[in-house]
Amino acid sequence: MAVAHVLANEPLVMTADELTGNRDTTATNEVLRLFAGLRDMGQTLVLVTHDGRIAVTADQLISMGDGVGQVLHNLHQLLRGLRQTVRAD
Repeated sequence: MAVAHVLANEPLVMTADELTGNRDTTATNEVLRLFAGLRDMGQTLVLVTHDGRIAVTADQLISMGDGVGQVLHNLHQLLRGLRQTVRAD
């Protein structure tokens, strides 16, 4: 319902913070399909997530660490960074 309210205002950019955080896999996939359709219609989406299933659907990724953003241009860079993080833990 929240997505419908936002779209009714025809925003230039739509933001979503952990939108799938409390949803099961089926609901998460439905949200991803909705966002894919919005993107195909030209809607700009800015998503904040810790969920890799969401992150890999992005056209561009920005990883945040220590208050600094780093643009990750492709999935390979993201995966390399995740491996380094896992090793550090």
